[in-house]
Parts: sequence; structure tokens; C-alpha cells
Amino acid sequence: TTRNNISLFGAMILICLGVQFELLTSTSVVLELFSSSVDTAPIDVPQLLNVQRRQGPRVLLGIFATEREEDSAFWQAQRRLFQTYPDRICPLSSSIIPSSCELVYTFVVGGNATGPTTQSSDFLVNQTTTKTGNMDVTRLNIVENTMVDKSQTWFSYAHHHLVQVHGFDYVAKCNLDIFLRLDEWFDFAQQHLPMQTHRRIFAGMFADAISTKMRVMNLKEYLKPKYARHYLYWYALGQFYLFSASILRDVVAEIPNYPGTGNGRNQEDIAMSFIAMKTPGVVELLVLAEKDRFWSQGLPEPALGNFSHRDTALPVGVTSSSFIAPVTSPLIKESPSNSSRRVPPNRPRILMGIFSTMSSRTDARYRSLFRELFQANHPYRDRICPLSNVHDSCELIYTFVLGANPNTTTTEIRTGPDAESFLFQGSVAAFAEDAAEGDYTFLNIRENMDEGKTPTWWAFVSHILQKYELDYAAKCDSDTILLLDGLFGFAETYLPPKTHRRILLGKFSDSMLYQNLLPSGQVDRQRKYLEGKFGSHTLHWFAQGQFYLLSAQLIQDIQVEIANFPGFVVNFEDQVLSMMALKSAGLIELLVLAESEHFWMHKFKLPRQRHKFKAVWEEKFRQITGTPREGEVFAPTPFAITTANSTTVEMSNSI
Repeated sequence: TTRNNISLFGAMILICLGVQFELLTSTSVVLELFSSSVDTAPIDVPQLLNVQRRQGPRVLLGIFATEREEDSAFWQAQRRLFQTYPDRICPLSSSIIPSSCELVYTFVVGGNATGPTTQSSDFLVNQTTTKTGNMDVTRLNIVENTMVDKSQTWFSYAHHHLVQVHGFDYVAKCNLDIFLRLDEWFDFAQQHLPMQTHRRIFAGMFADAISTKMRVMNLKEYLKPKYARHYLYWYALGQFYLFSASILRDVVAEIPNYPGTGNGRNQEDIAMSFIAMKTPGVVELLVLAEKDRFWSQGLPEPALGNFSHRDTALPVGVTSSSFIAPVTSPLIKESPSNSSRRVPPNRPRILMGIFSTMSSRTDARYRSLFRELFQANHPYRDRICPLSNVHDSCELIYTFVLGANPNTTTTEIRTGPDAESFLFQGSVAAFAEDAAEGDYTFLNIRENMDEGKTPTWWAFVSHILQKYELDYAAKCDSDTILLLDGLFGFAETYLPPKTHRRILLGKFSDSMLYQNLLPSGQVDRQRKYLEGKFGSHTLHWFAQGQFYLLSAQLIQDIQVEIANFPGFVVNFEDQVLSMMALKSAGLIELLVLAESEHFWMHKFKLPRQRHKFKAVWEEKFRQITGTPREGEVFAPTPFAITTANSTTVEMSNSI
């Protein structure tokens, strides 16, 4: 007893002195310290100080199971699998979770045979006992059900009672017949799931509910307030998906507002996905391809219970392929020593190509308005520059993109190895009366709208990424109105500089909604193009051409796709670009913005709307320059964007 007291006293002194303070601040470590004092063995203080730090995020995994006798073999196989990493995986069996534990698992069952299908408050029947007396089971206070409301109850319980108590960064759900390939899982988690993040991450293998003929059309009104007419019928397959703690909070708050779709097959996972997409704020989708998944599904019965060495942690007969593909053309992580870039470290550098034409007087007027905007006396003036005159503190680089060679083809994507080979070398004075402005990129192609201009632009951009140390590049239409405060605020919040993340941002739509406008057979050809990566779960998603943005890493990766693209789409060039981005090798991140979160405006295609464009532009320009109307005291209207931690940032409602 004396030795125990002395050891405990010594440990308390170390805590007070702040030794290993980072480790001891976790609730689980402090609980371990005090619970050890009642043990017969003395506390080993040196061993306590060497408690292993977590290598990656802490994830709570709910394995959806039943207590039927025929499922018992799967239960035991899952337990043996997790025991191959005892230092990094542990069950949710008590209030104490070791500090080194990264993956915490529990079997989730409905434990009330006479209860409802969902619960919003009284979540548990008896968490600690089951028929077999095991401690790694969460028995929800609901009747056992499949594809009804079990997921909603699980995620609500996890958010209200587990996330903050145990410091979970993510909460996941998987089916009982899903077996993680643990080496690949830990690689994925460390590379793509940041710890203690405010990012609103939703990860999984996604499918298109329309193409799978799910009954979702009655949910138009549910999604309309956030996405207007651009309904996103995307859902994560129930095999495995996860939410970050930040978006989970909003998902649980939104669950009571969900109208439901009946008890059709797979409706539960569609419900959780639609709820996540409806939550306020930017949703970051981590889209896993068929060959990228880090799990095996539906293992044959004889293979259950036989596991190989812990280095593979797989049932015998199941092979493991590395999930993380090698980066073939990595970007520089730090600027070279001779770099002239002086952009603050938390701000990215973005190139924006404004697609214009030479023949239209309207486009000439749009170019003039853009120049007035960029050169006006406002707080962002010194952070904007043309591509022809990039200075060291420039964050937004712009250029007007035109096809300047009327005597050649509409696309030029297989030209030489340098950027100059993509540019027209002749005189352009006859084509553009404002060519002397010097803020153009004259592509060596015939001017066109949907026959190759977009891939030519992106092929050109890929050759200048490192020269200008670009973090991102964008394409927008000339009749798009930029909200500069929203653009710069969004960039600082959501677009990290010098990242290897493969990001695609835009206003997304589902091409299945436009299939009547597509050429004959287009949907089938699109499916065949993508099925090599996504299998039967084809994603008919695309970023609309009004404005979209790609990270530098993604731009590099799609070059192979640009060069090899079969070219079967006419008049849908921006859709093609999104397809190539999805098809390119590696995990892609989609930043999905709601209608109210756009930092641009674009509804000016029709001739009758052009007068509105001019009026809106002049109003925004007046606000950004602080010029009041006659007799008016100028007071900018707050413009709000939702940040990554779901707080609201107010800025002047200017361009």
C-alpha cells in the first residue's frame, strides 16, 4: 500500500510540473492513471510517461449487426481481425479508452423487441451485456431493423454521448460482412482524415440514386432550399461511410427535419446522405473508387476465422493491394529558395481563366467590367494581378482565355512539352480591339464553346503550375459576377496552399437530370467510361461551367485523361472535365457549395437578362468602392459565408 501511495504521489507531481502534458490532457489517460491506483501492482511512472501517442485520428466504428445465431461467425471473425492490432484498435467496452487507440469498434444492434425503429433521446437498452456476455456491443433502444432508421439512432447516440467524451474525430458505420484491410485503413486515415478538424468531411463510396432507380424524386422540396434547382441525388453506399465530428453535429440536428422516403431498399443510407448534404455549410465529399476501398465485402463462410499475420490482418485467401497510390508527379511542398512569391502562408495562389470571345461586343464589355473590378480602389486590389504581370504578393491571377487561330482545329491538347506550344504566335490585333491590355491568353485553337477549348486551357495550365507557384486554377464564364470578399474569405478557410489534396470545387449538378438534352447514347458511354474506376456505381456528377476550381495536384493528374479522352461528348465540355477529374487516379475531394454559399453570380445567359447583369454589376461595384448614391449614406449589406466550423463570418456584400 505504501509503495502504491508513493507511486501515485510521484505521478501527481509529474502532472503538476507539466511533464508529458500533451499526453495527460486526454480524458482517457487521466482515467487510466487513477484507475491503476487500486491495482495490486505499483504504478510504473516511466511506463506512464512513455504512453504511445496516436499516429492518426480517432475513429468510432459502428458495425451494424444482429444477434441471430447465423451471424455469430461474423462477430467472432471481426473480433479476431481487430485483435491483430491490439495497440491501435480497441472495443467500446468501458469508459476507459487507451490513449494510443485509433480505431474504436462496437457491434450495433437493436435491443428492444417491442420498441420503435428510431430514438432521439433514450438511446440504449443495456450497453454492456448481450446474449453471449460480450462487452463490445451497443444495444440501441429500438427494434432491430434494416434500412429503416437504425443509422439515424446510431449516429445520434454517438454524437450526444460519445464524441466529446472520448475525443472521436470521426464516426463511421459499416455492415457486419465488411472486413477492413487494416494496413490500408490506417494509411487512408493518416493521409486523408486530419485529427481534430473543423472540416465537414463525408467519406465513402457514392452512387447516383437516380441511376439506381431509387424513389427519391419526392425529395426535391427537401433539398431545394439549399441547392435551388440543382438537386444532388448522391448517397454513400451502406458498406462503409463516415462523418467528421463537425458535420455529424449538423447531421444530428437535421435528422428531425427529414421527411423520409418509406421503407424501400437502401432508403436508410440515402436518408443519411441527403441529410448530410442538406446541412448548412460546405460539404467535403471524399469519393472512394471501387479499387480504392480499404475493405472486403461478403467473405466466403469457410474463410471466416482464419487470419494471417498482423502485417496483413486479412482472412486467409484475401489479398491486400495498397490503397494509397504513389504520386507520380508530386508538387513542390515548399517554394524554392529563389522564389519571389510573398503570399502569406495561409493564403493560396489561384489562377482564374475567364472564358471570352473576340467576336462579341457583349464579351468585350464584360472584359471591361472585370478590369474595372480588379483595378478599383478596394482592399483586394494589391492581391490581384493579370497573368502577364504577376507580382510577388499576387493571390488571384486572372487572364481572359480566347481561341486566336481561325485556321486550325478547336482543340490542341497534345502539343509540345512547354506552355508556349499552346499559344498562338501570330498577330491578334485584328481579332481583339483591346488586345493591347495584355491580360489575355491566346490559345492556338479556333474559337469555340464546347469543342475543345476547355481541355486546351487545362493542358496549358498544367505547364505553368510550378512557374507561377500556383495552388489552384479556375475556369469561369465572362458573364459571371465575382464576389471578391466571398472568394478571398472562402479561399483562406477552405483552400490550403501547397496541398497534395485532389480538390474539385463548383456548383454541381447531376447529368441524369439533363439526359434528354444529351446526345443519343451519351449516358451509356459515360457509364462505360467511368465503370473502370467506380464499377457499377457510376457518378453522373459535374461542376457547372459558370465557375469551378481544381487543385494543382488534380490538374496534374488529369493530364493523362485529357490526352486519352475518347471525345464522345459534344456541347457538354464542362461535364467532360468533371468526368476526367473523377476518372483520374486517386481519391478525389468534392467541395459542394450550397446556392447561398457561392462567391459568384451567374444567371445572365439570355439576352433579356443582360440589362440585369449590368445593373447588378454596377450595384456591386458601387458597394465595393464605397460610393453612395446621391443623397444616400453608404452602408454595405453584410455578406455571410459559412466557415468550416459552421460559424458565420460576415463581410461586406461586395464583388
